Formats: sequence, C-alpha cells, structure tokens
Amino acid sequence: MKAVLPLLEKEVEATGKNGVSFALLYDRSQIWLGEKQRYGSQIFFGPEGMFVAPLEDAENVDERRAKLGMEPLADYQKRFVERNDGKPLPVHTAF
Repeated sequence: MKAVLPLLEKEVEATGKNGVSFALLYDRSQIWLGEKQRYGSQIFFGPEGMFVAPLEDAENVDERRAKLGMEPLADYQKRFVERNDGKPLPVHTAF
C-alpha cells in the first residue's frame, strides 16, 4: 500500500480521477499506522455500535472530500445508519 499510494496520488493530481480510491487507501494506511484518517472513509464497530475512525483536522474534512469528488461526511455516515440499528455514527476523536 505504501508503494502504491504516491503513484495513485500523482494520478489523481494529474487526471482528477480515482480520488475516492486514493482517499480509501490513504485513510486505511493511516489507520494501520496508528494515525488519524484524513477523509473519513474508515468506519469501525465498537461496543456501542459503528463509528467513524478519528480524523485529523475534522473541521475541514468536507473540503478535502470535495476535492476528491467525495460526498460530504454527513451523507456518507447516513449510508451506515440502517446497519447501525438506526443510530447515527459518531466521529471518534481517539481509539
């Protein structure tokens, strides 16, 4: 993943395509490294239900998502509500 990530980032910058794939790979890599995610793509299950993994700079997540052609985080979270027993998904600040 670490080897592919810079290549995919260059492709996104050059073509404007594959932004969602880049975000998913970037966030997953960050989580595996014990860091916060940037785009809010990683959803986890906890004792109290599903949640969005911690974000870096949460205030600007929708701006970053929009640059890659992604929907706002709130809309993404809504897609998981039914699978979360009808409860909204909180954004955790730490694991």
